[in-house]
Amino acid sequence: LLDEKNPLTSRVMANRIWYHLFGRGIVSSVDDFGQMGALPSHPELLDFMAQDFVRNNWSTKKLIRKLVLSSTYKMSSIPSIDALEEDPNNELLQHMPIRRLAAEAIRDTILIISGRLDNKLYGQSVPTNLHETPHSRSRPGKNGPMDGDGRRSVYLEIRRNYLPGFLSAFDMPNAVEPFGKRNITNVPA
Repeated sequence: LLDEKNPLTSRVMANRIWYHLFGRGIVSSVDDFGQMGALPSHPELLDFMAQDFVRNNWSTKKLIRKLVLSSTYKMSSIPSIDALEEDPNNELLQHMPIRRLAAEAIRDTILIISGRLDNKLYGQSVPTNLHETPHSRSRPGKNGPMDGDGRRSVYLEIRRNYLPGFLSAFDMPNAVEPFGKRNITNVPA
């Protein structure tokens, strides 16, 4: 996977990082880099990012820093009239796309606004709240607090058969399979 003769791994990772920052990957089919997937909109940019990623010892932090400090990331989200006519899908990156917040960011924002966010770093995961889940043999023995003790969403225990209701309502992916590109709906489920 990490052989220098195999550029695919670094390209996929660079594309996923780009997707998470810009809302759309350079290869729009984030989960499919194969023959059934889309072609890159900017192949030279993808190759540059992948090579830079490897050159910097596969540092996600350094690639993110480079991208968020770029002029592309700092662009206005309001497209010009010419840009809308020439490039309605923004494939030429003429403006920053508006993106919806992920479920975890919505939950964490509510905790911040309410003054309930626990900023403690690290530690044990907060057990899943089982309040709305049916009883079964596979049900965990420990029931966690409904508010997750105010911990950030990254610290919540995720069990594939007992997903948090709030996060699921805002398009948290199921925990059974990997998702590179998350679903986005206009309204909660």
